[in-house]
Amino acid sequence: MRVTRMMWYAGTVLTALAMLAASATAAAQQQGRTMRVRTGAAARDSSAAERQKTANIKRFRGIAAQLNTTPEALEAKQAKQAADRQAKDAERRVKDADKRARANGKEAKQKSNGKQLR
Repeated sequence: MRVTRMMWYAGTVLTALAMLAASATAAAQQQGRTMRVRTGAAARDSSAAERQKTANIKRFRGIAAQLNTTPEALEAKQAKQAADRQAKDAERRVKDADKRARANGKEAKQKSNGKQLR
């Protein structure tokens, strides 16, 4: 009777430890960083945007004098470069997605042709 009771106790302890280890492993595999959706509060806060624009102009003031131009012109140039960079990145993402879609389509077609030949 003692052996049976000791085996039951050992089995219970081992089962509990296994369940604890499994839950720890599952918890470790959860996504570490959640994506947050922007609420648009920053876009609605025009004063924050205005403060940021003023700070950018102040940063450009020193170098603008050396380049014989205005801080506003430098800011406009920087904004244009950023917009061009974003457009180029978007085009690259679209091209990559098209390549992946074509590759997936070819693989699916080859698989369906292989199944038909069998």
